[in-house]
Amino acid sequence: MDYREFIQLDLPVAVAIVSCGADWRVEEANAEFTDVLGYTEKELRETRPQKMVYDEDYANLVSVLENVVRTHDNGKMQLRIVRPDGKTRWVEMRCSVLAHYDVKPYVVLFLWDIDEEKRREEHQKLLNQKYELMEQLSLEYPFDLDVENWTMLRSYRLMELRGQYDYSEQYFPVDEEVLTLCPPDQELFLKAMKEAATEEKTGSMDTRFNIHTENETPKYLWFRTYYKSIADHNGRITRIIGRSFNIDEDKNLQEEVRRDPLTKLLNKLEIQRETDAFLEGTEDGTHVLFLIDIDNFKGVNDNFGHTFGDTVIVDVANIIKSFFRNNDLTGRVGGDEFLVLMKNTTLEKAKERAGNLGEALCKVYTGGSIHYRISASIGLAACNGGDGNTYSSLFEKADHAMYRTKQGGKNGYEIAGAKDVGMIRNGIKNIERRENMGAEDREFLAFSISLMAHAKNIDGSLNMLKQDYGKIPAGSCYGI
Repeated sequence: MDYREFIQLDLPVAVAIVSCGADWRVEEANAEFTDVLGYTEKELRETRPQKMVYDEDYANLVSVLENVVRTHDNGKMQLRIVRPDGKTRWVEMRCSVLAHYDVKPYVVLFLWDIDEEKRREEHQKLLNQKYELMEQLSLEYPFDLDVENWTMLRSYRLMELRGQYDYSEQYFPVDEEVLTLCPPDQELFLKAMKEAATEEKTGSMDTRFNIHTENETPKYLWFRTYYKSIADHNGRITRIIGRSFNIDEDKNLQEEVRRDPLTKLLNKLEIQRETDAFLEGTEDGTHVLFLIDIDNFKGVNDNFGHTFGDTVIVDVANIIKSFFRNNDLTGRVGGDEFLVLMKNTTLEKAKERAGNLGEALCKVYTGGSIHYRISASIGLAACNGGDGNTYSSLFEKADHAMYRTKQGGKNGYEIAGAKDVGMIRNGIKNIERRENMGAEDREFLAFSISLMAHAKNIDGSLNMLKQDYGKIPAGSCYGI
């Protein structure tokens, strides 16, 4: 078949016949070929080949054509052609020897326009280089989730945190990558990603990433990820991209602020906030608030010193924490007072837990000839999710129940009833203070009450107490 006849065939691709000799030139081309290059057939014949091919690709093209002529093998390559307006366009070329005329080889070229695909590849490559540079100059880590394949980019910088260097970035199944997160964060992450995969969304989330390998005990660092859904021209979500930042130091500082410095339990403000947030967000289940007051703790400080007293407080905190689940809220709300919100339980289970906890907190401390016993007075207040209870309302009820435990001889627990409302803090403290009074204080208090009851001149009586005893009974201390 003559090459002119070949070029007239109705082929659905760009086709041209090229003569190869000392130089090569386009002899014939179909309409698709001229459309891709942007030249007319006449311009193709009159234009030097070097002008139609991007400089960096020309030498490779010549090498491919020479190899095809020499070996009669098929050749292929990707190259950039230069259109008359000076713009470049990516094409994929396949070629083979068609025939020899007058000892000159003629090669048929097939071209496919791959410009859009290559532009996307180049854009992605530039983005990757940009991300890599940004990672090297900052604390950012790239986040990229392929929605269609449900795979995630595993950043080489994250792998460096694990001590794995020379790591090339790859995509792995999301369900596999999520296992590198702290178990409580896995559901949060998957929920956020599934929502972002179904509708265009911008958001952020804090999760803990394990920086140890599979054979080591997990060690988690906090990361904050900002993410955004990316849709194609049809509105279909194809990717979720963003950046992650190491916020572990900030999280640790925030956690320190939330914690009691001695026991590491939640402090009073934080357990109040978390209790209110939980009660507001739950609509079912039974929840029980424990108010735990350590009986006779002042005597520990007085007899053994405050350093030893701090050790006792830490010991008590650890015992209390060991009796409850990780998702229960445990805090220290006073010097010798603790609070627990036992979530999603029953009153019977809470009563059993209170009895066992009271037994565990009953201890005797000995130093020289001193034997000092502590125990716990516990008040329980139960509520149902969605009934409008708050931290303050439950605290008041538990406070009343704990007060009745004190009045009943301590070392036990009571359950709050419907009438247990209002604060009774002073009453509890007065019980403690009266029980901790020494014999001299009791004698002084009895004398003072008798004197003041029969005094006609209050000022004169107070002056006499000052002169004789060197002190004045303080109503806030002794309850008078």
